Amino acid sequence: MGEHTVLVTGATGGIGEAVAYQLASDGYHLQLHYNLNREKALEIQRTIIDKFDVDVQILQADLSTSAGPYHLLEQLTPKPSILVHSAGLAHHALFQDVSSEDYERMIQLHVTSPFILTQKLLPSLLSRKWGRIIFITSIWAATGAANESLYAMAKGGMTSLMKSLALELGPSGITVNAVAPGAIDTSMNHVLSEEERIEISSQIPIGRFGTADEVAHSVAFLLHAKSAYITGQTLQINGGWHM
Repeated sequence: MGEHTVLVTGATGGIGEAVAYQLASDGYHLQLHYNLNREKALEIQRTIIDKFDVDVQILQADLSTSAGPYHLLEQLTPKPSILVHSAGLAHHALFQDVSSEDYERMIQLHVTSPFILTQKLLPSLLSRKWGRIIFITSIWAATGAANESLYAMAKGGMTSLMKSLALELGPSGITVNAVAPGAIDTSMNHVLSEEERIEISSQIPIGRFGTADEVAHSVAFLLHAKSAYITGQTLQINGGWHM
């Protein structure tokens, strides 16, 4: 594992951070992307370097802008052999209230930037005849979500891209999969009231919110050598909610 470098976008988010620690413990070298939270990125970098014998770079880029993916690509040395597209942003609004600015930002962040990053890094993966690409999507990509139509649509776009790439890249030794979290106890869901959390938990067969570590474990599973026959799949990490 140590010979592989992983790019994790959105590494200062709850799931991205958990993925970074999990993969560091598994011996991968890391390129951790962040946008605004440099102090958090530095903290994660310091902690990982102190605990694990791996290289850790932190890289800033705003992937919600058209220039963002190109700015990130300029910083990627060496080129990663594993891509974990974890950068994301929640969006809650009635469909008729979605602004053009929100639309452009969400599609850029969740679809266009992952598309560009993958496309530009693909020659390096093809030259190795090996690579792993993982998209962090959402339960809403499969079910839809009232008041989150833009977010659900963007994550659905990631899912369609994942499936298409899996078909195209399988012959080249590159697997492409997705991890679709349900209700996970991260800052994205801290806007919920205690009553709302109780109501949601009551709908989940496991009876609780998931943890970021549980999502990170699924990423590590897909990267394991014994998972090389899994491609084009979405792991639903949702406690049985909305099967």
